[in-house]
Amino acid sequence: MPRELTPYRSRLVEQNLQRIIGEMAGHRPSSAFLAGAPIWLLHGKTFRDTDKAYKTSLGYEFRPDQVIEFEGQDQGKVLRVLELKLAAKAEPLALAEALHHAYAIGTPGFLAGANGEVAETRAVLMTQFNTWLRASLGKLMAIVGEPASHKIRDAIMLLEHTWYEHEGRPLVWFEAPFAQHTPCAEAPTECAGAWSTAADLHHDEFDTWWRVEETQSWMVTKANFPLLDPFHTAEYAIVSRITDAREATNQWAIWKGSVRGGKAVVSPGP
Repeated sequence: MPRELTPYRSRLVEQNLQRIIGEMAGHRPSSAFLAGAPIWLLHGKTFRDTDKAYKTSLGYEFRPDQVIEFEGQDQGKVLRVLELKLAAKAEPLALAEALHHAYAIGTPGFLAGANGEVAETRAVLMTQFNTWLRASLGKLMAIVGEPASHKIRDAIMLLEHTWYEHEGRPLVWFEAPFAQHTPCAEAPTECAGAWSTAADLHHDEFDTWWRVEETQSWMVTKANFPLLDPFHTAEYAIVSRITDAREATNQWAIWKGSVRGGKAVVSPGP
């Protein structure tokens, strides 16, 4: 039977997140469960020691929170430049910092002593739900319009994290609201069992499935859902695979609600 998730209570969420990301990128045992984690976080690796500053040709230094190297099947090597922020006043700064760091690392000649080709970079904003960031990215996508909005998605990933208690450990649940959402003809077989088990949560009111690209999540909505709206006032559901470090479990996290709040449960798979 599904079990309701309760919030994780800690004053050290930011430090814990930095440690967990470092554990994953360094391929060390993780101290937390993850839900909906991006593929590059599960299988990427640390690009460079985060204690070492990057020196620019303009004479100043900077330190990204983390740079993760990952080479996928459909693309070459990409460096994800992560900026981890917490608290409403600090989180909007993540957009400028991550874009600056991604530009500096990915632009030939900008770093002092850099030679030859540089890898493609992508800015990753790892924050909790923040209206300023959602509105900013929503405005950028509205300016360029479709189909050019994919250029914003390719350059910037907003990766929101919510914390719950699960089996005596923290569970970090990631949501990528601006990632590419690909429609599915029906409920994916791998999570259909967990979805049906949690029928009391959704009451079969949602009938449209979307694959959230680059992650281990699906979004479930009603027909004609305003997918590009950065603030979903209409209800929807998220179904995410739970992993223990890099290993998939037979459990799924399911959340139903809107930007105003919702309910989360853990549901077993088939």
